[in-house]
Amino acid sequence: MAIDTTQHTFRKTGFAALLVSILLFIVLFVVSYPYYRYYIDPDAVAYLTIAHRYATGDILRAVNGLWSPFHPFLVSLFMRHGIDGLFAAHITNAIACMGIITGMFFMFRRFRLDAFIVTTLMAVLPVFLVYCVYMQLFDDLWQIVFLLAYLLIICSRHFLTTWWKWILCGVVGALAFFAKTYSFYFIVLHLAVTIMLLNQAQGKPLFAHVKTYAAVLLTMLVIMLPWIYLMHLKYGTWAISNAGAINGSWTITGHKTFKEGINHLIPPPYFDSPYSMEDPSINEGHLYTIWQSPQLFFMQCARSGYAFMQAFLTMGQLSFFLVSILVATGIAVFSKKMQAIFQTDHKILFSASLVIPVGYLAMHFEPRYIWLMVYTSMILGGTWLMLLKNYLTPRPYYLLVALFALSYITYPIYDMKTLLNKGKDVYIEAQEINKLHLQGTFTSNESENRCPVTALLTHMPYYSIEHFDFSHQVLLAEMRRYRVNYYFFYFKPLDGQAVDLRDEHDHSFPELTKNTIPGLKIFLVDPYINREK
Repeated sequence: MAIDTTQHTFRKTGFAALLVSILLFIVLFVVSYPYYRYYIDPDAVAYLTIAHRYATGDILRAVNGLWSPFHPFLVSLFMRHGIDGLFAAHITNAIACMGIITGMFFMFRRFRLDAFIVTTLMAVLPVFLVYCVYMQLFDDLWQIVFLLAYLLIICSRHFLTTWWKWILCGVVGALAFFAKTYSFYFIVLHLAVTIMLLNQAQGKPLFAHVKTYAAVLLTMLVIMLPWIYLMHLKYGTWAISNAGAINGSWTITGHKTFKEGINHLIPPPYFDSPYSMEDPSINEGHLYTIWQSPQLFFMQCARSGYAFMQAFLTMGQLSFFLVSILVATGIAVFSKKMQAIFQTDHKILFSASLVIPVGYLAMHFEPRYIWLMVYTSMILGGTWLMLLKNYLTPRPYYLLVALFALSYITYPIYDMKTLLNKGKDVYIEAQEINKLHLQGTFTSNESENRCPVTALLTHMPYYSIEHFDFSHQVLLAEMRRYRVNYYFFYFKPLDGQAVDLRDEHDHSFPELTKNTIPGLKIFLVDPYINREK
């Protein structure tokens, strides 16, 4: 049975739903902010540092082969007016969320979903997005903003024959690239699929309208050229990013590879960097590819197999309906009987859902990598619900719609418990360290999850340690080599009295905290402060 296409079913959902959804998001954000504002994810340490460089005009160091420029540059505009970078990151993330809500509202209207489905999904979107604001401080949400705009453009009428839409699509695609490099590869592949689908729908050869494809990509590349040139100035190579090469090498080898001479302590790339991951290209040695040996090739195959299985778990975290929606839609788009329901625009969304995870099959999956599937599946799932409405009485239908909508916020609500006041202890600890008026660099026995944030908040560069498989004597030699000033020793409460750090002559190093910071002792190893610019 076909979907009812009467005006009643497809009645226009008023802008009130959009305004209420944005207002609900703002309320949730304001209420939750005091309890979730402390968490700084590992990537955000690098992004906040890059934002500071943009704000102070340190452009060449701000240019980065791993981290995308759009969001840190946006944060830098706030920082230039004296606004704290972390607060600015939350605010700009919140702005991106309101952009997503707006984009989804117009996507719902474009696909003419039932008003009840739209209203229900617009009610849960703010909950999902508040979680996203705190979960990932940089890039991913802005990528979604621009990719939704891209989908709206290519799903609009007469896209293949309207030149200004090609240009607009290229501009939005370039912004998506600046928001997250992966967007470029996604658009290159997905746009080709889209043009073939549109050609097929119009009875034209699959490879017709090549000029549309060329115009979009040329527009993107023209806008990207200044960035590519800056990348060349800094790294000496012509590339849009180093991220793929670096992540690919780390994935197939299982570890980072450093330049000759870097042993146990990993220095920051610049004198004022919080830690090495601000720009790992500076310290990176040989980058491995799967073509260098059969062993590396088979290691990549094994990794991809694991990532494929991991993808299903990740999709389940986004929604426990998501995999079912994709499988059912995949069957429907190839069924002649379903052509009237799942039309070309639905095929474009379905293909986006298949293309977005492709690159991550070579590495690993995190939910944020495929957040776009949340929004495409909402529309595809909503289309299925409208079909099922023909077979259900109102009460089961409304319950099914509610269950479908709630599936997108089940895991976020659960995970919000782990984010509650997460990072507050590090924040308070950094305040206590700042009271000691320390200057210089440090290394530590703690993992890389805590110390980079400490380095950021105390303005003390951190020399990280990849593997703690060396002796105390080697540690001292490494600290002497780089003239690292302090050793931050984290300990369990019962071990505090026994903690001591001694030099090569068995003399104790001065301990600076005097037991004022719980669980931490700071030893002064080298009083020399390197002020090199």
